[in-house]
Amino acid sequence: RRVGFRYRPQWGWDPRLTKAAGLGGWAVLYVLIGQAGLIVTTRVATGADGGAFAIYTNAWLLLQVPYGVLGVSLLTALMPRLSRAAAEGRTGDVAADLGLGGRLASVLLVPISVLLTVFGTPVGIALFGLRAGNLDGASQLGAALAVSAFGLLPFALTMLQARVFYALTAHRTATLVQLCTVAAKIPLMLACPALLAPEDVVLGLAVANSASFVVGAVLGQLLLRRMLGRVPTGEVLGTAGRSLLAGAAGMLLGAGVVALLAAGPLAALAPLARAWAELGVAVVIGGPVTVLVMRLLRVREVGAVLTRLERLVDRGNPRRGSRR
Repeated sequence: RRVGFRYRPQWGWDPRLTKAAGLGGWAVLYVLIGQAGLIVTTRVATGADGGAFAIYTNAWLLLQVPYGVLGVSLLTALMPRLSRAAAEGRTGDVAADLGLGGRLASVLLVPISVLLTVFGTPVGIALFGLRAGNLDGASQLGAALAVSAFGLLPFALTMLQARVFYALTAHRTATLVQLCTVAAKIPLMLACPALLAPEDVVLGLAVANSASFVVGAVLGQLLLRRMLGRVPTGEVLGTAGRSLLAGAAGMLLGAGVVALLAAGPLAALAPLARAWAELGVAVVIGGPVTVLVMRLLRVREVGAVLTRLERLVDRGNPRRGSRR
């Protein structure tokens, strides 16, 4: 009252509420479609082996960690730009930001996918092999992680595409992509018990899940091309390909060093300690080699990523920042 405010209710129906309810309805349907896929996954996994569902769930959660740390940060930075450009009708800028997000996701996530593919089993043992009785399950979890790591980038791209659809208020299209993704996943998962031994069904489920995101990413890109015109798909694929070559060079070199050490220092270690040692070799040797090869292959986005990391290091080091 002191500032002059008077509460005056406005009766009637705001048409914006109708629009918001419609968009929200499509979002709810998006979630329900995903739940249908989860039900099939659960039934197939539990019907094949008692521990299959736990192994599948933990492998899927681990696969999402790089996306949660890196991909979500990328989306958080891009989403305001995407929404502003979409609201102002600047579809060219929306397409440009979509391409930028895809290229940065490739630089950040493809090397991690290669790491998980080559060293998936040591990752599983290092994180879940704390007890000797868990080694078999941890090895199986690592194998599931390795065979499904190829889906990390497609998953990140589908999440990026979904944000673009939402920025364009095309919630129905995002739900359509989700429907096609789950429709591709369910038959593959149902085929796993018929084609694989019970102990390997979890590996098939992991592959089917990642393969479905490949379908979703391709479909989403085609639909965005229709909505936005030209989208930089070729540039994203080029960056992903060069990142794949760089990651393969680094991690295969790391795997070679591990093989040379297997008969020497690593042979005397317990499985858990050996797994951590192998991961240490992969990071210390494979990481710098991957970055170096990216530089040699002229992956432009790696420079931006390294600059950002350097700024974060400088921010956490007051002495170095004060000298600058």
